[in-house]
Parts: sequence; C-alpha cells; structure tokens
Amino acid sequence: MNKLTIGSIVLLTVVYVVACKPAPNNGNEQWETIDSVSPLQQAAVESIAVEIKNERKSALLSEIDLAIIRLVEEEHTGVVPENVLSLQLIPQSEFNDNYTLNNEFLLRDTLAVHKENGVTKLPCKMQTIVFKDNADTDGDDYAAYSYIGQIEFLNVYLMSGNYYEWGEYFFVDKTTGETIAAFNDMPMISHNKKYIADIFYNPYENETEFNVYAIDAERKFPRLCNYYFTKWGIYEDWNNSGNENYCFWGENDNLYACAAATRYMGEQWNEKHTQYVRIKLNF
Repeated sequence: MNKLTIGSIVLLTVVYVVACKPAPNNGNEQWETIDSVSPLQQAAVESIAVEIKNERKSALLSEIDLAIIRLVEEEHTGVVPENVLSLQLIPQSEFNDNYTLNNEFLLRDTLAVHKENGVTKLPCKMQTIVFKDNADTDGDDYAAYSYIGQIEFLNVYLMSGNYYEWGEYFFVDKTTGETIAAFNDMPMISHNKKYIADIFYNPYENETEFNVYAIDAERKFPRLCNYYFTKWGIYEDWNNSGNENYCFWGENDNLYACAAATRYMGEQWNEKHTQYVRIKLNF
C-alpha cells in the first residue's frame, strides 16, 4: 500500500470521526452518526474518493505501457517499432473467444522416454543421448532434466532443463542427437507453422523477455525479434503448467496474453490487476 492510499484512509477516518459525536447510554459512551456533515467535510470525502479512484485506474496498464522496452545496447528505454509488433489491450471476452490449445504439434509421449535414477536417455538415429540429473546439490551445478515430447514435423525431441536459478527448453535433433535450439520458456508454435514464440517473465529483472523465431527449412530458427518489456509481465501458474494457459497463438496467428503491470507480479498479483493483451506480428 503506498503513501497516497495510507494518507487517504487516515484522512477518511479523521473525517468520519469528526462527523460523529459521543452519545451517553446509561453511563457508557457510544457513537452515533450526525445526520449531516459540513460542506467542507463532504468536499473532503468526495475529493479523497476521486483520488483513490484515479490511483486505482493509474495502476492498470495503458497501451503506451505495453510498447515500452529496455534497449539492451543503448541501456535506456524505447518503444517497439510498429512495423514489427502491434500490442493492444483487449477485453477478457476477446481473449476467451480466441483461446486455442498451444502446441498442437507436440506429441506428449512421455511414457516412451522416461527417467530412471535421474537418467534420461533419448534414442536418436545416430546415437543415444544421455541427460543425467545433478539434483543432490543446492549449488551452481544443480541440474534436472525432463522429457516433454516430440515434434514430428521438425524431427526434434523437446526437453526441459532446470538449473540453479534459471531454466530452459531445448530441441534435440532426433537423427543426430544434437541440441539445435534453446528457449527461455515453453516454445509455442503458430498454427501456420511459420513461427515459434517464447515469452518469459524474469522475476529477478522484473521484466518480460519476448522472442519470435522463424521456422525455416534448415531448422536454424533465426530470431526475428527480441524485446524486454519493462512495464508488464505475463501471468504464469507456477503450480500448474507454466504460461501455456495464459499465452497462446490464436487461429488468426495473433498472440494473446494474460498480463499485469510488473509491480503486481508475483505475490502482489490479484485478479483485479489482470489485463489481456493481443500481440500482432507485422513482419
């Protein structure tokens, strides 16, 4: 709670007390409200109410906030070029109407590849790739791997790695066994099979990293854009499935996200802070 809210509550309390008077009741003092208050008191109450309303309104994101980014090389803020992305606040109804399941191309055959004693083996055509957990430590060498599934049209396995204070998802070539791409969060493939997006809220930097990659014939996955949004974060259900339910590709190949101002991310998140964003690719 900031100073404005605290001050407003205190002033409202003072106005309320002034607007009341003690009334005797068999020797015990009680309070009864005066039927009328002075114009000055009424004006104070109305002014504070407007102040609180404006404060709550200012806590929400604006469309200008959506476009503000951190420029890595210049070390200052800027805005997303309109010829790259268009970001717009939308009602929840539009978010819900465009909801589709992410990763329709991901075969989650987790029973085909399973972990034994902390070891995961990927059967590739040219070799078997082994990932060994190192989970009995709290240090920098902590590592735990999980098999997520496979994407047949890309001929890759999808793995996740959790390390000390960071994590990643990565593609392993089913033929060579080589790691050919890595992502900050679950890679989301567009329905037209042209793009991969990953959106990751970084709680340490309090910003959202946004990446879009092209799906090319050589599977080089060139990155088309990389932005760090400083004013908003994507909601993630840490107890469920990451951000898959809260950021997705629509059938129209726009991205939709459930978001909030960065100052409300984490423990301060509340349903009243939730807003919805449409992200359109313009390249």
